[in-house]
Amino acid sequence: MWVRGHAGNPKNEYANDLAMRAAGEQLMSEGAVPSGFLDWLDAKRGRGQYTDYDPNAAFAELAARSDAAP
Repeated sequence: MWVRGHAGNPKNEYANDLAMRAAGEQLMSEGAVPSGFLDWLDAKRGRGQYTDYDPNAAFAELAARSDAAP
């Protein structure tokens, strides 16, 4: 059974968009750059996508799972 790797997760989809653009345009960075995720997310929401995604809640959930790990 084939499962889509990004599974609709906004941050995974954003990383994929960055990777596809970099590969297609043969782009390289000179090091760390601002993410741009929130601008990307706002643009997607303008098109009706990820309207219920809260990046702060997603981070809080991840932090809680990390704190609960043995």
